[in-house]
Amino acid sequence: MSQHRATSAWKGTAAALLLAGLMLLTGCVSIPEPVREGPQQSPDPAQVRAAPEHYTGMSVRWGGVIVAVENGPELSELEVVSRPLSDDSRPLDTDQTSGRFLVRINDFLDPMDYVPGREITVVGVLDGVEPRNIGAHRYAYPVVKATGYYLWPLRLTPAYDPYFYAPFYDPWYPFGPYYYYPYPYYYPYYYPQQPVPRPRLQPPPRTQSVPRTQSVPQPRLRLPPQSQPRARPSPLKERR
Repeated sequence: MSQHRATSAWKGTAAALLLAGLMLLTGCVSIPEPVREGPQQSPDPAQVRAAPEHYTGMSVRWGGVIVAVENGPELSELEVVSRPLSDDSRPLDTDQTSGRFLVRINDFLDPMDYVPGREITVVGVLDGVEPRNIGAHRYAYPVVKATGYYLWPLRLTPAYDPYFYAPFYDPWYPFGPYYYYPYPYYYPYYYPQQPVPRPRLQPPPRTQSVPRTQSVPQPRLRLPPQSQPRARPSPLKERR
């Protein structure tokens, strides 16, 4: 009986912890205040473009990447390429899109801030479809009259340190089954580097030997024999 109660208590504790974790994660997701009042679910621009009469006057929350901005005397207009939104209503960093749409805002938009490539989320009411040209192609733009908008800050590219190694990456370190190779070999896989073939040195080309020119024999001059001085007789021999 006690074991059954312990099991039930453990299940109840696990469920409470799981519910608390979900509530904590839900609370951590914060939607910017200017676009917080938008609907949770909205038709995408492709659906509105296919049947604009069914969605005129509906509230939407859309986001995407700015293509162009134009400031008029009363209204400012943004051309946006749509992107799916994350839980905090920020456009996802993806190539997935459901088309373009126009946003009309009763405010001045500085072209230095609202430059092409910046991410924006808008909340507003659909105001039909307006056909325009993209090059030579006729395109139907869904129009949103914005009641709120939020320009997202730029995404910062995280710096990567090639010499950093997380000490808790391997739970078996230093007694794991893998052998740790030094830099630049990365754990846990070893990528053997192929030996770089060395170019074979070619011997220098042999130069053709130039035959020597045969010299013409020159006549040898014979010198006359030199006269040898006569030896003087020894005085001892003359006395004898």
